[in-house]
Formats: sequence, C-alpha cells, structure tokens
Amino acid sequence: MAAFKSGQFTQTGLYRNIANGDMGLDANPSYVAQGNKPMLSARDPNCHTTQAIIDYARTLLKEIGGRVVLTLVPHSQSCVQQADELAKALNLELVAPPFDGMTTVDGGGHLDRNGAERYTSFLVREIVKTEAFKQAFPNRFSATK
Repeated sequence: MAAFKSGQFTQTGLYRNIANGDMGLDANPSYVAQGNKPMLSARDPNCHTTQAIIDYARTLLKEIGGRVVLTLVPHSQSCVQQADELAKALNLELVAPPFDGMTTVDGGGHLDRNGAERYTSFLVREIVKTEAFKQAFPNRFSATK
C-alpha cells in the first residue's frame, strides 16, 4: 500500500500522507485485532496545570481566534484534572471522554480501531452539545437528533 501510494515504504511499512498525516492503519494487525489491551493511565491523576501552560494556551487562543472547545485525547499520559483546570482558567468548554473500554495497540499510547471508533463516537455526540458548536452552526445541527 505504501509503495503504491508514495513509491516508498515508511520505516513501519505503513503509508503516511505527508500533507495531512493520514495513515493506512488497517495494514497494522494490532490496529484491527480484537481483544487488545485497555488503556492504562501511567500518570498520577492528581496533576495540575501551571500558569506557564495557561499563558501559552491564552497566546495560542489569541493567534487562532474563533470559538474553541478543549478536547482531551485518550492517552496514557492524559490528565482529566489538568484539562479541567485549563478549561476553567481559559473559560472554555471541555469534552473529556471516559477512558473505560478504550482499547489500544500498545496499552495506552495509540488507540486501536475499536478504541478510536469509541472515542470518535463520544466526541461527536458531546461536541454538538457545546455552546461553541451551537453558536458556530445555529439551526443546522441538533444534539437531540
């Protein structure tokens, strides 16, 4: 697949689009396997944001403009408490998934197909409920459908 699309194989043998980062993960047997390990947190859940992180995030928000919803991506180093503190400090809405049932190819760093589908379904269901989404798309989508 990699050789067909780009003429070259990557180190892993998986195709990766240079322009947008897309990967052909279906070629990875671990990605499509059933019974992969659930995500495990390797981080102390009592983790806090810092003023430096808040300041950096404020600068980024000014640069990008628009409405923002902070989303927490499942990972072994994710911290719900830190994300919640950051969202409150920046007056942003937060969408943080329950990590239960998220399966991975490596125990916590990368979701497999089942984990990715579970996360994406949760994200889509929740993001349409946010005020930022409703303001960006008034009368076009309904969270109740």
